[in-house]
Amino acid sequence: MSFTQRSATASELAPDRIQKRLIPLLLIISLIFMNFIARSIFSPLLIQIEQDFSINHSQSSQLFLYITIGYVVAVLISGFISAKIMNRRTLMLSASIIVLAMLFIGISRTYLQLGIGFLMVGFGAGLYPASGIMVITDMISAEDWQKALVLHDLGPHISMMAVPFLVAMLSSYVHWRVLVMASAALMLLAGVMFTIFVKNGNTPGTPPTYSNISALFRIPSFWIMVILYSLASAGIQGVYLMTPTFLVAEAGYTVAFANALVGVTRTVTILTLATAGFVVAKAPLKTMLVLIMAVSGLSLLLTGILHGLPLIIMMCVQPAFSALFSSIGYRLLSLVGPIQLRSLSFSLVTPIGALIGTGLVPAFLGYMGSNYSFSTGFMVLGILMLLSVPLVPTIRYFHQQPS
Repeated sequence: MSFTQRSATASELAPDRIQKRLIPLLLIISLIFMNFIARSIFSPLLIQIEQDFSINHSQSSQLFLYITIGYVVAVLISGFISAKIMNRRTLMLSASIIVLAMLFIGISRTYLQLGIGFLMVGFGAGLYPASGIMVITDMISAEDWQKALVLHDLGPHISMMAVPFLVAMLSSYVHWRVLVMASAALMLLAGVMFTIFVKNGNTPGTPPTYSNISALFRIPSFWIMVILYSLASAGIQGVYLMTPTFLVAEAGYTVAFANALVGVTRTVTILTLATAGFVVAKAPLKTMLVLIMAVSGLSLLLTGILHGLPLIIMMCVQPAFSALFSSIGYRLLSLVGPIQLRSLSFSLVTPIGALIGTGLVPAFLGYMGSNYSFSTGFMVLGILMLLSVPLVPTIRYFHQQPS
């Protein structure tokens, strides 16, 4: 009898087609969705947080750097943690830390307490990426991995679209602390549902070794991809985090209109991914990457120059093209090194790119907003993107592939 039960359990845990694993997959997507909610909800709330704590743009933008520091540290050590407690429990730990951090932020009374809370949000979020992907590939058949990962990647963009709309609708009626604590409650719900219904992922992670890291660092094309990923990350998340503050403090829009506008720009991004994303995926890699970086850089440069309707148009174009980087960038990254270092290259590019793109860049934009102007900061970032375009043709594949 017990042998039959064990066989049934093993059968249930075996990888299967996406149609039969859709509910567990959606529960994992709910984790990444709430993961990004926890990291992005503070963007449209930044004005209220500045007023509540009597801090300036530079100080408030540094809070995103704390999130990124925590995120980078967690990503770097997540392999050691998941090797001990398995990937599934690592996701449970990730959700638990985010819940506690959000609740702590909700009751914070000093800037120091706020910074600690943001640091812990980043740490909890950073435990997710490697283990999340491993749990998905553990329960989905290999022939459906691409479909599952495409669905998974929609989670962050939908969250970045939903947050501004929700804050625009609710911030006039409830305090920002209530919204943060409500997000903690939803994260808790997602974590509990995952724990109950998702049983896959009882596999250990793989910690990085010095020899593998040093071998990867000696590949010049890897560092080119680090630069491109950092700039793309800045264009997707770094700019997003500071856009509501820019629209209110400098462009002269109301908080409600600014948040709604940011939501619209992210809606355009999702539509672009759902349509042009499939075309881009089949195009020559380097050619499309040149186009993506050039259009992203030019539109960001014009964001710092234009006003009114032209500004709004550029704000829709820029994130839409930046978001297309993901599928192209990761495919290129998988080709610049040996196959055995592929997973390590992903795990290293992610924290480095996050540190620059979602940590240093928002801090830089906040500094520019306090001392010069957000527009100048956007122009500088746009110019850097344009300067990165000539780097793309210099990327060399480890194994010869069509460009």
